[in-house]
Amino acid sequence: MKKMKKKNNNSILTVNVSALKHNYNVLKNYVNPSDAGVVLKSNAYGVGAKEIGKILYQEGARTFFTAHSFEGVELRKALPHEAEIYILHGCYDYDGEDFNEYNLIPILNNEEQLKIAKEHNIKKYGIHVNTGMNRLSFSSIPDNVSPCLIISHFSGEQNDEQFSKFNEITKNFKDVKKSICASNAISTPKEYHMDIIRFGYALYGEMDNNLGLKNTISLKAKIIGLYEVKKGDKVGYDSTFIFEKDGKIATIAVGYADGYSRTLSNKGYGYINGTKINLVGRVSMDLTVFDVSDIENIKIGDEIELIGDNIKVKELASLLNTTGYEILTSLSKRYKRVYK
Repeated sequence: MKKMKKKNNNSILTVNVSALKHNYNVLKNYVNPSDAGVVLKSNAYGVGAKEIGKILYQEGARTFFTAHSFEGVELRKALPHEAEIYILHGCYDYDGEDFNEYNLIPILNNEEQLKIAKEHNIKKYGIHVNTGMNRLSFSSIPDNVSPCLIISHFSGEQNDEQFSKFNEITKNFKDVKKSICASNAISTPKEYHMDIIRFGYALYGEMDNNLGLKNTISLKAKIIGLYEVKKGDKVGYDSTFIFEKDGKIATIAVGYADGYSRTLSNKGYGYINGTKINLVGRVSMDLTVFDVSDIENIKIGDEIELIGDNIKVKELASLLNTTGYEILTSLSKRYKRVYK
């Protein structure tokens, strides 16, 4: 039987495993004796939940968080029974059975979820209380509950009012684990750390810090087309870019369908071997064009760096007036993911 050839993806998202491990251990040591929990929701912020989970489990992580139960189910298939997997969005009628079957722990957010947990005989659960976020949580801890964890969430990097409110709400649960800090723990007072920190974005080294965290993500796309252009030639939909002199363009198979925002049209940039090149024309659904007129000895198959040492996630976020969180979670499944 003839073997099928493996698909060769022209765009590669690479995770530097050594840097990821370094970051986790730096964060773990920084918050010690608190537990450095790992947030893997939205496919580990677009990076790959199963892979990141397995890598960090080997580094000693035992506490994990996802948003949905189906994320937790997939993660459980990759992690040993000893890993605690909390589901931040709680439980619902349609997934109540999954929590016992896959040893998942719901974080309950309202009375309806508490009722469902009881109906499905879910013995181990957490409680999420509102301290000012006003999003998804109890306003106070219900009567006659025995949570294994109580959490809340800061609306910003530091909020003394929220922290005080959390302490007041949880004062009668002294023996229950508590968590209010996420990646913002790297810039908040130690007393805010409590029992568990929920680290997500910080794992990838993109937050401003003095801890020596390393960038872990790179995104590169191979050139699939090289073309000469003449003065006056136009590029892309709506002809929004016109060449003022003869030049050369390079096309990559990345577009807004891959999470490479259309807002980058005519203002984004990339790098070839450390040399900056400008994005020209509209970002299309599957294609983007760069001006490579000043690049010598360029050829099809050469790589354009879209995220990496020369252009950080936070720089891309600044161009788009958004957050690095959105950049990462928008990364398409079409990118080949490599962990090395």
